[in-house]
Amino acid sequence: MSNTNSDRATKNLVFLSHGDKLVHYEIVFCLHTLYYHLKGDFTGLQITIYTDDISSYKKYLSSFPIVYEILTKQQIAEYRKPYGYIHRVKACVMKLCMEKYPIDMMFLDGDTFFTKYPWPLFNKISPEVCVMNIDEYDLVDGGDHENSYWLDLRHNVRNNTYLIKGKETRIPLTTRMWNSGFTGISYQNASLLDDNIEVIDQVYGKGEVFHIEQFALSYVLQNATRIVDTEDYIVHYYYKITDRKYFDYHLVRFLKKYKGKPVQEIAEKAIELAKHYETVTIPKYVHLYDTILLRYKNIKKVTFKGRL
Repeated sequence: MSNTNSDRATKNLVFLSHGDKLVHYEIVFCLHTLYYHLKGDFTGLQITIYTDDISSYKKYLSSFPIVYEILTKQQIAEYRKPYGYIHRVKACVMKLCMEKYPIDMMFLDGDTFFTKYPWPLFNKISPEVCVMNIDEYDLVDGGDHENSYWLDLRHNVRNNTYLIKGKETRIPLTTRMWNSGFTGISYQNASLLDDNIEVIDQVYGKGEVFHIEQFALSYVLQNATRIVDTEDYIVHYYYKITDRKYFDYHLVRFLKKYKGKPVQEIAEKAIELAKHYETVTIPKYVHLYDTILLRYKNIKKVTFKGRL
C-alpha cells in the first residue's frame, strides 16, 4: 500500500531484504516494536522497504503505511558488480533511495528492534551530524573484534593506497569502524553515498574484505560529518550469532502465533519478547537439526567438489 505520510514526511526509515526470508520476518518484528513506541502514529515518517518479495510483508503489515520498492534479480546482480560483493547491494540501495526520496534517510538492518520512542534519535540527524549504531574499533586495536575479518581489513588498508576522487589516498589505521545497523544521513549529504560506493570498490578491488561496506561508510561519514551513536534507542542483535539464532527461532514462531491478531496486540507482545531477547533459548532438537543439516551440506560439497 502507499504511504499516506509520504508527501509530508521529514524522515525516511529504510529497510533492505532479499534472498533470506528470515530477514523479512525480522523487519516485520522490528516494525511492530516501532508501532508500539509511536502508538501507531507514523506522522512525519515514511517507511520504505526494498525487497525482492513482498508476500511476507503483505501478510503481516497490511495495516502499516509502507512504500515497497521491488528489487529484481537483474538489479541485485548489477549492484553486486564489479566484484560480486553481496553487501554492495546495500550501498547502492542507500544511494538509490536518497535519489528518489529527497528527505533524511535512516537505514536500518532487519535484526533490530526499538526500545523507546525514537523521534529524539531521528532528530539528531543534520547536515553536520550522522548517526550510526555503535563505535566499535579501529585498525590499530580491534579489541574483541580482532578476528579474521579484522585482520583482512587491516592488511588491506595497511598495504595499499586507493584512488578516491581522483587522488591517491592512504586510509589511516586510526579510522573508526562504526556498526552500520542504523545509519542516519541528512539529505544534504546525499553525495557522500557516491563516495561510499567508490571506497567499497577501491578497497574490495585490492582484496576481498567481507565487511568493507561498513568500514567504507564509516570512513566517508567521519571525514565529512560528526558521527554519534544510537544510544539505547534500538537493539541490534547481530553481534552474537547464537543470540540472533535463538531470538530468530522465537521470532518466527511469535509471528505465526499472532498472525491475524489486532496490530496493537501484536505490538505489545513483540515488546514483551524483545525484553527477553538476551535470555531466550532454543530446544535441543534444533541443535540436532542444525548438526544434521551441516553434515548434509558437507557431504554435498565433497560429492560435487571432492573437498570441503
